[in-house]
Amino acid sequence: MIQQRDNPIVETPTLHEFWKDFGEFPPYYFVRKEEVVFWKVIKKLKLTIEQRRIVIVGSPGVEKSCFLMLIAFYLACIKKRRVLVIRRSKKRFLKNAVEYFNGQGCYARLTNLAPNEINAIRRQVEGAFVLVDGYDQKDGEMDNELEPFHFLATSGQYDAKHNDSARVVVLPAWRDTDLLQYAKLTNRATETDLRTIERYDTPIAKLVKEQYL
Repeated sequence: MIQQRDNPIVETPTLHEFWKDFGEFPPYYFVRKEEVVFWKVIKKLKLTIEQRRIVIVGSPGVEKSCFLMLIAFYLACIKKRRVLVIRRSKKRFLKNAVEYFNGQGCYARLTNLAPNEINAIRRQVEGAFVLVDGYDQKDGEMDNELEPFHFLATSGQYDAKHNDSARVVVLPAWRDTDLLQYAKLTNRATETDLRTIERYDTPIAKLVKEQYL
């Protein structure tokens, strides 16, 4: 699914539209070398996912959520597995988004669900892979409706208990060279209002540092 390419930019308009109002996904995805290696690690760990769940940690902005959504679509569309995605939202009128993929090309989506409603859905789709995005264990956000899970993506620290067989893997931060290349190959600067004219001769390095560093 994730592999090294001559052009590291992969256009993802379908994923962007699908998640536009429900946690979001960029219109294009920059495949970093670190992510190619990371995917190989995840694929190996996935072989034992029934016994050992996977926690993806890393700094904000390193694409943990995007990576998790790629895993969700890989499981649902390529492996034809049932998948339940529970995403936390930081938008004002959107608390969460819950998505269920039946592995046969159909999906259902609900938003702003209470814990008891999420629990009810989990009982209905028992046996599905559960992917949780954006919740922080430290702040007490890992409530009962989120447990157990198969994959978790979080910016917070995850402390595995003595009886928790979770594998914690770290998605590395962006390198300056990748950020510069990403900014040059896309219209990221205009889309984030760092400048108003596409491909205007503005110091890209300055824009990258203002946004990311």
